[in-house]
Amino acid sequence: MTSRPIRKLTPRARDQFQVLTAAATGFAAFGTLVGTGLVTGHVSAAFAAQTKARTTATEAPPTPAVVTKRRPHRTVVRTVVVERSTSGRVAAPATGGTIRSGVTRTVRSGSGSGSTAPSHPAAAPKPAPKPAPAPAPSSGS
Repeated sequence: MTSRPIRKLTPRARDQFQVLTAAATGFAAFGTLVGTGLVTGHVSAAFAAQTKARTTATEAPPTPAVVTKRRPHRTVVRTVVVERSTSGRVAAPATGGTIRSGVTRTVRSGSGSGSTAPSHPAAAPKPAPKPAPAPAPSSGS
């Protein structure tokens, strides 16, 4: 096989070739940047739409307004009879004071007053049982 002789370019042709190569390289770089920008913009727009859809789907409902309202209430009073023991045999009521058991009901609404209605008097409590005798001392042997 015979080789062809390499043709020498004139300085003018060489300059034109260099300009053409630089232009082709520049256009390739510009095209790559434009393509990358287009793909990035498309992905960014799709992600923003997906995030917006997810946010509106999981958005919490608005909280209701708090309304305070006076409710009727009832006060229950229970009186306990306190006893004192005299020489351990008989339980006697303590002296002084009154023994009363009742239920007080107070209903508060816009206006009006509460009412007090005592119920039946308290029954006297049963006497306490006698304590058990102390055990006999052991001999220890």
